[in-house]
Amino acid sequence: MAGGWLLFFAWGSGLGLATGALTNAAVSELPQTRAGMVASVLAAMRQIGTALGVALLGALITIVLAGSLPAALQSLPIAPEQQSELAAQIVREGLGTAIMVAGIPTTELQQLVRGTYLNGLRVAAVVAAAGLLTASLLAAYFMVGVIRRPAEARAGQAPVGVTPKS
Repeated sequence: MAGGWLLFFAWGSGLGLATGALTNAAVSELPQTRAGMVASVLAAMRQIGTALGVALLGALITIVLAGSLPAALQSLPIAPEQQSELAAQIVREGLGTAIMVAGIPTTELQQLVRGTYLNGLRVAAVVAAAGLLTASLLAAYFMVGVIRRPAEARAGQAPVGVTPKS
């Protein structure tokens, strides 16, 4: 479990360090008169991407939880009908209301739900990592041409501080 927190710390730190470099790279590609617009569009896209990412990965965790919880609950000493009802209740309302069901050992139920939730979290982390890897490869592919061009040609004007000769 401690390794998971270390992974999230490294992930967040990497995103934090990359944000400044990404903003700098995007802003340096355009004339200074458009720097504010580029930075704000980049910030808006980052916010939209974060919101969509959290929503989609949260939905994926819920799908995995709902799909694997009924099988995990089969080890509990309750009737099969009650197992499916309990699984649906846990997914809909959370574990707190499900604990109130009579005759179920609380710690055993908590361990089962925690295990299935962590399974969903692992699936979401793998999907997120695959998405980040794909985006990184696409960015590297499209940036090859940008990196090869001189800075003056990219901006379509003379470098800052240099007046063009007429």
